[in-house]
Amino acid sequence: MLDIFFDSVVEWKPDLVILTGIHLLDGQLETLWTERLKSVASKLRGLPPDVPVHLEVASMANKHFTTNLMKTLLPLVDSLGCNEQELAFLAHAGGGPHHDLYLTLSTVPDVAKITDIMQWLLQKYSDRLSRIHFHSLTYHLIGVLPNKWGNTNSSVAAGTRIAGQQACILQDLTSDKVKLHTPKHIILDSETAHVFDPLRPVIHWVKENVHYYFSPVLVCKKPLKTVGLGDAISSTALMYSEFLL
Repeated sequence: MLDIFFDSVVEWKPDLVILTGIHLLDGQLETLWTERLKSVASKLRGLPPDVPVHLEVASMANKHFTTNLMKTLLPLVDSLGCNEQELAFLAHAGGGPHHDLYLTLSTVPDVAKITDIMQWLLQKYSDRLSRIHFHSLTYHLIGVLPNKWGNTNSSVAAGTRIAGQQACILQDLTSDKVKLHTPKHIILDSETAHVFDPLRPVIHWVKENVHYYFSPVLVCKKPLKTVGLGDAISSTALMYSEFLL
């Protein structure tokens, strides 16, 4: 299937390639996932350089596997999608900041700590990785290099909107169906705090050379669907993103 997929990519010439399901190798024998990761990496190197690649990760528990996934695939993708558990485990496996955060995660992850980890990943894999979409139950945060990605303000908002719509299975979200869990005072980093304004829910700030966009989630009070939310969130946000060649 891997060969068929990548062969079709070359013929079809898509605007974007999304990889997901790699985490399923986590529970397999090391010989198998090592071979698979190398094979995926080889296929990625064969793609046209003007086609952005997004990697969506999911729950992983094997530190050795995760370390190898980072070393093998992150240098070959433009964009990364993950939730709080996955991002924290990447920091743990890769020796990044707040490497023990995965043990103490809360319902509303610390924005400053999440930003630190995103900043570390974008710097560590700066040769190509230029976008990270972090999504949690209560808020989403996208970090981008502005010379590579545009329209991120709309992108992060679209991702948070689809989260509520998918979970409630509703197009029109109303206050009796959803609720904001965003605190009034949001600590963006060690030096900056922001008072949340519901009339301007998307918050933008710059840390070094990375632009961050924060948006709260309208959390479904009685979710009817949770399977596949991460994929829906990331793919919708990517539809609203502009990849700058």
